[in-house]
Amino acid sequence: MAGTLLKKDIKGRRYWYYVVCKRINGKPRLVQQIYLGTAEQILAMKQNPESRPKEASYLEFGLPAALYQLASEIGLIPIINSFMQNTSATLDVGQYIVLAAINRVCKPRSKNGIRKWYDKTILPQLFTIESSKVNSQRFWDAMDEIDLNAIARIEERLWEGILQEYKIPLDVFIYDTTNFFNYMSDKTESELSKRGHNKASRDHLRQVGLAVSIIRGLGLPLLHELYDGAKNDASMFPTAITNLVKRIRAIARDVEGMTIIFDKGNNSEDNINRLEDDRLHFIGTLKPSEYPGLCKMRISRYRGGKLSDGKEVLYYESRADVLGKKRRVVITYNKSADKKKGIWFKRQIGKALAELNRVRWSKVKDAEAKVKEVALGHHLPSVLFKITESGGEVRVNLDLKSVRMYEQRFGKTIYFTDRGDLSAIEVVESYRDRNEVEELFKEMNDPEIAPFRPVYHWTDQKIIVHAFICILGLLLFRLLQLKAKQGGIDLTLELLKEELMDIQAQVYVTVNGQIYEVVSKTSPLQS
Repeated sequence: MAGTLLKKDIKGRRYWYYVVCKRINGKPRLVQQIYLGTAEQILAMKQNPESRPKEASYLEFGLPAALYQLASEIGLIPIINSFMQNTSATLDVGQYIVLAAINRVCKPRSKNGIRKWYDKTILPQLFTIESSKVNSQRFWDAMDEIDLNAIARIEERLWEGILQEYKIPLDVFIYDTTNFFNYMSDKTESELSKRGHNKASRDHLRQVGLAVSIIRGLGLPLLHELYDGAKNDASMFPTAITNLVKRIRAIARDVEGMTIIFDKGNNSEDNINRLEDDRLHFIGTLKPSEYPGLCKMRISRYRGGKLSDGKEVLYYESRADVLGKKRRVVITYNKSADKKKGIWFKRQIGKALAELNRVRWSKVKDAEAKVKEVALGHHLPSVLFKITESGGEVRVNLDLKSVRMYEQRFGKTIYFTDRGDLSAIEVVESYRDRNEVEELFKEMNDPEIAPFRPVYHWTDQKIIVHAFICILGLLLFRLLQLKAKQGGIDLTLELLKEELMDIQAQVYVTVNGQIYEVVSKTSPLQS
């Protein structure tokens, strides 16, 4: 592949590079960048043949070195090894696990494919793992050594140090679940990989569920747990909360005053009672369809407020019977969402009525079941339609009262909480930060960030350790982002990765046999 010359002006000086570009996932990416020097240095090499490079190669430096350095700062390798019964110079479990975690962030490969990537990075000079021993069998041996009960203890020890090093407040957590499909055969026994409603619409494949609790404002995964892919969100919630309370008590000693934010899929009276028993505060949302009375209030009674990003919001406060007792609720109204839903609703109603009018009712045995079938096909509740019979003739019309009640929900979001010290606006903003955990799930599905898939493992133990590796990689990357932010550099993970991947180590072998290793010139941002 042909290369080109690239100039970079840094702090008033011009530097030259030899670069090779190619498209990866549709985006142009530098796959090779060799620092040549200034114009004067290039001239000097031309005039002095002995100093000319006979061979030149490049190594990935910036991102793998930064992740390794951060792992070293928090003592990740010795922490992992402290919980291993069989770790030695020939099989340093901690090193293999951290190497796999760094690979998930840099360039995810199968365990057998990591060696090729490893040899093209600075990491062989940082780890003590010989290149020949970077193979699938060694990784599998290292993963086999991890007692699944030790993973929680490793994370607790790790978080004790992280809290001290980065002064991270533990006050608000965001909890959510997702799932990841795999290609495990039906003939393979598994307690984790089951069929269920898959969020990537791969219901025909087996899947594992993943529950995660992150620290609000930072997106750092404090706790994760894999679970049976057929299990629904609400049934997983008690176990997740129990483990979250254990984790917080292990690293911060007390949970009183802390708040957990979760979505409506976890709502149940037992789940809320469990939070109250554990002295955890909460902020959640309710389904408007289950609380139509809260949607009746005229919009003229709503108050105006402004979010921290400057956006205006209309809201109404009240108290209502929610999941077993009177609770504080905040209802917001979004005119744009109302209008958009209204357009969709009219279109769907029109289609449903047209289809119902084409039905030959004399041949239909159960008119109610048929109306329900048609309504469901257009994502509408059957209660919106009214069936009448006269002289043996069936007619289906709209139930106008039900339609009005249904339309009252449009643009409404109902929040509920036990936090009386927060303003209505603060309640709304706190819940909207739930997009931070959704962002984490996107990153775990993004091949450019820290992907969970493909898994390349076929036993429950290996899949659980794989999830642990993925979370470790994402935690390291997020901590790197936090460290940059604390240093005054606020970048998305994608931009941070791009900047660090541009930093390479160049190795030169001159005509007279001398070897030089230099790091490519960095921009002020990269420095």
